Amino acid sequence: MRSLRPALLLLLPALAGSAAVPTARVDTPILEFVRDNAAATGDAAAMTAAAKALDAAIARCDGHGATWRAAAIDGDGITLRATQWNSIEAAEAAALQLDGDATAKAFAATTTAEQQLRAHFRQLRTQTYQDAPCGHLEVVVFRTRPGVTREANLQKFDAAEADFAQGKGLLGHSLWLAPDGSWVHLLNWASADDYAQTGKALFSKPGVGGWIRSLDFQRFVVHRGDVVR
Repeated sequence: MRSLRPALLLLLPALAGSAAVPTARVDTPILEFVRDNAAATGDAAAMTAAAKALDAAIARCDGHGATWRAAAIDGDGITLRATQWNSIEAAEAAALQLDGDATAKAFAATTTAEQQLRAHFRQLRTQTYQDAPCGHLEVVVFRTRPGVTREANLQKFDAAEADFAQGKGLLGHSLWLAPDGSWVHLLNWASADDYAQTGKALFSKPGVGGWIRSLDFQRFVVHRGDVVR
């Protein structure tokens, strides 16, 4: 992992000062989403061990809410990490604390910056249906169609909640927004089988179908993987 500080510290002033994120709401949860790629000469076992050590260090940071790490389905040596922080301040303090940390350096040695993705979003909606371990992580990064406002997207998303609540194996989900207008829909599934049986079926539901028609599928990427324990 290259230094956590530059990307996060450049973004946090925008999060704190933009019109979309009022400064008074500094306690709003923040989602950090990272897609890491193994170095070409990397050792898979070493990367796994380094990732576990890093995740443990992240969990020890004040203001840490939860972390899910998954092995991406679209390539060997690609891991997804979604970390929820309790506030902007917690995310900033963690970035400073982990900058130069030995565990962060050890993990960085197993990865490459090529095609790495790192982004931060603030929470707008969240629902939990079952308090159970997440077995399969789905992170949908998207933008809305031109002309669809933030409020209109939220209204359509809220109208789809009854459909999501009936999704078998869906433990919970949340909606997040970044200052640049990109969104994340984070879904926690009990297993990959539950995703396969329920995920696509949700698209045929009237509420979910109405919501997804607001999304721009030219700027729509799905990241998925089984959670690593």
